[in-house]
Amino acid sequence: GTIWQKRYASGGDLVSATMWQYVGGSIVMILGSLAFETRAVTVNGELIFAMAWLVLVLSVGAIFLLMVMIRDGEMSKVASLFYLVPA
Repeated sequence: GTIWQKRYASGGDLVSATMWQYVGGSIVMILGSLAFETRAVTVNGELIFAMAWLVLVLSVGAIFLLMVMIRDGEMSKVASLFYLVPA
């Protein structure tokens, strides 16, 4: 996806590109969860905070930053940053 975006969609709007990536991923995950999960969820403050942090900061923020780096930099430099993530 990142190589395709750099080559064919580098001039597009980053917010809409990120939104469409999340729409596609959400469809796949919703279908998988409907097929394999029990649908039992206990909603409390801890769950709401954790989901907000995961969605807003770690997902949307990180992907938006990745898109900016892909648009403005070289692919080899962006790809080398993935090796800095601790396992």
